[in-house]
Amino acid sequence: QITHAEAGVAAFSVSAMDGSLAYVSNNQLFLVKAGSEESVLIADGNNVDPATEDFIFHGFVDAPSFSPDGETLAYAFDGLHLYNVASGEDQHVLTNLGNLLGESFVFSLEAYYPGAWSPDGKHIVTGGKDGSVRYWDPEGEPAAPYAILNKPIWPPLGPAFPPDGESLLAVTWQPAGFRLKSPQRSTGAPPSPTPIM
Repeated sequence: QITHAEAGVAAFSVSAMDGSLAYVSNNQLFLVKAGSEESVLIADGNNVDPATEDFIFHGFVDAPSFSPDGETLAYAFDGLHLYNVASGEDQHVLTNLGNLLGESFVFSLEAYYPGAWSPDGKHIVTGGKDGSVRYWDPEGEPAAPYAILNKPIWPPLGPAFPPDGESLLAVTWQPAGFRLKSPQRSTGAPPSPTPIM
């Protein structure tokens, strides 16, 4: 897929199932489905007034990430969104919170962007500008994560699952890795993260 985006491409994701392309350009998220050359606008951060309080946490579109089955596109825009590629339904499941204690330094109470999907597509990791790494069930209750795995000072980079899906690695100022036990849907029990690094 070629975007021909005049403003350049800031971030992108390609569906492993059919090659559909999601990309961010000029603070807008576009979807180009496989076999099509039409770019469909999914989200537009330019509609947010720059004068909005804590605009830096609410006004930017970033980090598109297709689920392994290609059915869901996660992205960051004032928190975490889950977009159903087939139906076009867009769920804003997590909302960023504002500036920490009103200080002049740019730290948030909580701010989310999608990281890696588990290999089976049942869970997604979010990294936060608050420095957290969180493990979520997109089909479960979005108000609370299964586990806050790590909360260092600086945001994590590239949280990723190995193929077995039983571990999670994230790079921060202090490398962190966790061994996971999958949650049981019947009981709602969270995984048991055990540091391995």
